[in-house]
Amino acid sequence: MEIAKISSQIGGTALLVGTVLFASPARAGDATVVLADGRTLEQVGLRAGPKPEQVVLERSGEAPLTVAAQELLTIDFGKVPGRPVPPTVRLANGDQVFGKVSFPAARQVKVAAGWGSFTAPLAWCSAIRLTEKTPLPAPVTKDTVILKTDRVEGEIQGVTTGKLNFEPTQGKPIALDLNVVQALALAPRERPTEARPGLLLAIDLGGGERLTGRWVKIDTDVLTIRLDWDKTLDIPLASIASLEVKNGKVVYLSDMKPAEVKETPYLDGSFPFRADHSVSGTPIRLAGRGFRRGLGVHSKSELTYTLDGGYAEFRASIGVDDAVAGQGSVVFRVFGDDKLLFESPVVRGGDIPAEVKVPTKGVLLLRLEVDYADNGDVADHADWADARVVRQ
Repeated sequence: MEIAKISSQIGGTALLVGTVLFASPARAGDATVVLADGRTLEQVGLRAGPKPEQVVLERSGEAPLTVAAQELLTIDFGKVPGRPVPPTVRLANGDQVFGKVSFPAARQVKVAAGWGSFTAPLAWCSAIRLTEKTPLPAPVTKDTVILKTDRVEGEIQGVTTGKLNFEPTQGKPIALDLNVVQALALAPRERPTEARPGLLLAIDLGGGERLTGRWVKIDTDVLTIRLDWDKTLDIPLASIASLEVKNGKVVYLSDMKPAEVKETPYLDGSFPFRADHSVSGTPIRLAGRGFRRGLGVHSKSELTYTLDGGYAEFRASIGVDDAVAGQGSVVFRVFGDDKLLFESPVVRGGDIPAEVKVPTKGVLLLRLEVDYADNGDVADHADWADARVVRQ
């Protein structure tokens, strides 16, 4: 095993550096803001509001508009995202970043990225890449050290003075020089499970980099978020491609796990529903119009979601996906606590998508049903595009 051969080599912290290509930074008035009430505001500048949970939207020739952060849905900063780059660190929640890696403490990793730097506990990481050409490891159930010609399972105990302290599943604990380690894959650790308060933001930094955190405040130049391990992070607005509010006044159903899924083919075959894609795996597209969010299903499909009774409305654009080139025919239905709230006429491939707005005040169980229509389930690739619920 290679681990026995390399334990005495000279140490040295492994680092990874690289360049991410971006267009010019976004200017203060380059943002496009979509609000929870459906309004889209273009050429917007942003600055801090009177309270930390507020933001002021400024547009040329109009009075500034102060809104609560929970009223935001998305902010697009008008920055070309750049070509994708291989991530250096993947966090346990799926976030990933690219930058120079170091280990400031035994159980911490620091990433110095083009937009700034942050330090994360190893317990919140799932993979770390230490050499340029090594791929980021896939998720594992046991800690794994990736060497040039070997993979060794065991327990990663930490990094000190350029040495990786590691206990193999078979063998004695050992201190490995970091300069011979190509990557680390970390098994899930015990972490706080209680739901953290605050507005959850999904931040796209371009090039495949993304971070998730809770809203602290936004200013003219900087967004401040609180990370899962309870540390704040300042991110320059000029480095953000876009952000989305995940738990504000509007919640996309593709961010929620269905309480129950029933999928009944007309004859045979299986077509599981997909989040934010058509059932065939392509981006959602209805009559030439693309949608970034939504649910792709196949008849007959029933998706049930647990609500808390505090949502005023369900909204979606419905239709048969362009992937089936004008084929398919379905009927859409919406139920609240087993009461029929909406039923469409027969919807066929190529039809202009219909906008659905259904009152859901007090509803605890929301069920979305897509049924067969003219020709069994042939080409019934149906979409609940932008399916979302709106808080009261």
